[in-house]
Amino acid sequence: MIKRRLWIPCSTEEDPKQKMLWSASRIVTNLKAENCPYCSDSKLRFYYHEFEVLKPSRRGTLWVWCNNCNHWLHISGVKLEANVRYVRTKSDQEIAECEKKHRLLDTLNYFWENETIPHEFCLE
Repeated sequence: MIKRRLWIPCSTEEDPKQKMLWSASRIVTNLKAENCPYCSDSKLRFYYHEFEVLKPSRRGTLWVWCNNCNHWLHISGVKLEANVRYVRTKSDQEIAECEKKHRLLDTLNYFWENETIPHEFCLE
């Protein structure tokens, strides 16, 4: 069962110091999760998705969220280095369907907990 939550967005208005944006940037740079900048009690979870229609540009979108305090951020246009891989386990259609139902973060969190999406980036 997918648990519904009240997620707290971290747009510029809600996060004027852009703490979550900087954390998301470090996840992509360091290729691993880091502590939530709001609660510091848990590692941030993330999901990176390159859409097939954008290939071969290697640009994608990144969702970052905290399972503890429910803060989240979405960034589009993320470009990974050529030697970095994130093994995508969900299709464009699956992600689009979750977005249509407005349950994307709940679903991604469920996938994370059940280890059906990767928890790290890989170097080739």
